Amino acid sequence: MQTVSAEPITIRFIGFTSKKNRKAPRKGGRGLYLEPKTRTMIDRMELQVPAEVRDLNLEHPDMIWEFQYTNAHIDRDGIITTVLDILGGPCRVIKNDNIAHCNGTWTIYPAERGEYDMVEVTLIPQGSNVGQEAVQHIPLKEHGAPTGRTARS
Repeated sequence: MQTVSAEPITIRFIGFTSKKNRKAPRKGGRGLYLEPKTRTMIDRMELQVPAEVRDLNLEHPDMIWEFQYTNAHIDRDGIITTVLDILGGPCRVIKNDNIAHCNGTWTIYPAERGEYDMVEVTLIPQGSNVGQEAVQHIPLKEHGAPTGRTARS
């Protein structure tokens, strides 16, 4: 486990998907599996988590969520669930996404229409002397275009 920084950690996912309603029945009728296209999108999201924040195993961080969308019919709660599964699963940025380990204060800003789909989550570790009010909210449109390839390119 890495040493927890007292500074806020911001992770930006460009291109996202929701696991909700994306499962198909297995052959033979036993159980469900994630559709290959959805699994590929989740794998791409996992690759966007920086190496330096993996394995932090944060407990009860406060979280600030910001969304930019191209289609107003996105499933925000499904995307949050997918991001939490990534952060608490293979990347281990948070210890777990259950209430026993992830019960900090959440702020979810209104989603903004933009040129590409993006979710940005800022995690503020417990014990940090930086509160949510100290994290400056800059509308996503003012962040500028992402660098490198996006999940849609």
